[in-house]
Amino acid sequence: MKRKVVKQGSATLTVSLPTSWTKKYNIKPGDEIEMEVQDKAILITNNNPIAIETKEINISKLHPLINRTILRAYQQGYDEIKLIFDRPELMQKLQRIINELIGFEAVEQGKSYCILRDISGSSNEEFENIYRRIFLLLKSMANDSYDWFKEENYDNLKNIAYRDVDINKFTNFCLRHLNKKGHQDYTKTPTVFFIIQRLEEIGDSYKELINHIAEKRIKPKKELLDIYYKTGELLNLCYEFSFQHKREKALQISRSYDELKNQIKAELKDKLDRNETYCITALKSVVEKIILLQGSQLAYINDI
Repeated sequence: MKRKVVKQGSATLTVSLPTSWTKKYNIKPGDEIEMEVQDKAILITNNNPIAIETKEINISKLHPLINRTILRAYQQGYDEIKLIFDRPELMQKLQRIINELIGFEAVEQGKSYCILRDISGSSNEEFENIYRRIFLLLKSMANDSYDWFKEENYDNLKNIAYRDVDINKFTNFCLRHLNKKGHQDYTKTPTVFFIIQRLEEIGDSYKELINHIAEKRIKPKKELLDIYYKTGELLNLCYEFSFQHKREKALQISRSYDELKNQIKAELKDKLDRNETYCITALKSVVEKIILLQGSQLAYINDI
């Protein structure tokens, strides 16, 4: 979007604000807005409440895409979602996905519709806390599952897989916040969006691996345990790097990744049974997802 700069008076230069933006945020003549200079960019913000954005979805013939469609509408930043259905039992099946929409509640329901609405909103501080919480949940998922796997406690191991529900809930919230408001450092919005998507994928991968180990009651052999442990350590290093972009930490991650990658490659060359091959291949996939967290943030290293 381009705007022409207009000279007013002897020294003042002005530029018009986009009509769609002023209508969305109810900007009127005389209102105050915040302006922040960021190198070549100027960031303009205001404190006016945003106009409520609504989305209507007819879920009657949308199976098997009902949950994913509702989830995407939530992530895109709609404040109110009206669900239309021709069978009341459809709503009963949606409770799980509704529970994953932080801040949303069913505020109105009739025989053929239900209205979900954001009743909480979100702040930058809340976003940062939940963003960090996703990392911490993944770390606990990796570390605790390693401990229970090592002890062959398959019942407790399987319970850990349920933590992925909270990871999904928190990643949905963060993606919604970024789509709706962006990151507080707007230049980082695409990168943080990418990281959160990868964190959700890592959680899914761990869930599938943990469930497989628990269901097949796989024996924790030394080589497999070592790779499992080092994968968790790599995740921890990437967590630390994501909140303090230190050069030495980035180099440490690179060294750990190379060692782990070579160890996995060597192990896959040996004669393994089907379950061992599955586990090490699954961990290889997790490792490749984890390293993307570091790679996406290398430009942020602050002590070069």
